[in-house]
Amino acid sequence: MKYINAKKLYLFFFFFWFLNFLYYNYQIVPNTDDVVYMLPALGFYNTNNLSFEHLDQTYTFFERFPLYPLLQGIFFKITSPLLNINFYSFRIFKLLIFIGILILSLLIIKSFIQKNEKKQYFFKIIFFPVFLSLTPVSQTYLLIRPEFLGILFNLMAIYFLINKKDNLYYLLAACIFLGLATICHPVFIIFNFYIFLYLIFIQRSFKKIILCGIANLIPIIIVIFYYYINIPESLLHLRSTGEGLINQHYFQAWLGLFKYSFNIFFNNSVLIGAVNTYYYLPTLIIIFIILFKLRKYIKNVTKKENYILFFLFFGSLTSLLIERDTPYIISISSFFLMLIFFSFSFELNYRFIFFTF
Repeated sequence: MKYINAKKLYLFFFFFWFLNFLYYNYQIVPNTDDVVYMLPALGFYNTNNLSFEHLDQTYTFFERFPLYPLLQGIFFKITSPLLNINFYSFRIFKLLIFIGILILSLLIIKSFIQKNEKKQYFFKIIFFPVFLSLTPVSQTYLLIRPEFLGILFNLMAIYFLINKKDNLYYLLAACIFLGLATICHPVFIIFNFYIFLYLIFIQRSFKKIILCGIANLIPIIIVIFYYYINIPESLLHLRSTGEGLINQHYFQAWLGLFKYSFNIFFNNSVLIGAVNTYYYLPTLIIIFIILFKLRKYIKNVTKKENYILFFLFFGSLTSLLIERDTPYIISISSFFLMLIFFSFSFELNYRFIFFTF
């Protein structure tokens, strides 16, 4: 395939993501999660406090980590001279996060391309967004929730760890990003654990590991301090949230993935079942492909930094095994599994456009 034709094909597929954003932004109404994260962001925009006022009372959502609404509020402050905050613009911050995710993903995929495999890269940057649209990611990427911000921070950390592993400052920055991801949503504790294990695996300097551990804890310590200075209200909220979490059904995400993957056969509505199967079955297929190829991949690894895919894969599986059956949780694992899949080396038949592993 010629370069110009491949470029047109990429722009064609990217255009569908743009249409998806327009449809989502103008047709899908805000949900309850949008309110929970938007009100503190608007409060910070207006009063510099992560709270909102109603009937002369001030309310703060301490049951949610504060990082996402803080950054959303800062974004509102920066863009307010040019952009009105309304129903059509409040998701632009999430769109920018997703664009950042796509760019970093392609840079990370490029890092795994060997010198003799340069032709693969252009096909990968074409088909990665396409395959990503076949996952729950395309259903959840514009929800006003912090999961995709956590993915972005994780990708920043991964990029530094595989490309700048010999530079202490980049290593420290990577660990801070891991810590920032953790205070986006508790699910990233799992990915933080596995990625930090990878850092220990590639580093022989005990001093660097200790410094990286401290850097990793800095964002977490700041959030703990934020809750501490807001005692007793913050403690009451956390206690209430903890009691609610006890009643949540954990260890169900993997069951949800199987259930939705074959929902076309069990849902009373064939259309809804078909939509669920369309979005979830590809992720299940990718898991089995990676499991089948992982042993061969590890056997042929020549650089230590390539083992990040191994740790990321087990982080994704652990998340599916431990977490709740919700689309936005499954989306996180779906995204990383797709990133792992496209980071593997494969051959592409230029005539028929299919992958040969």
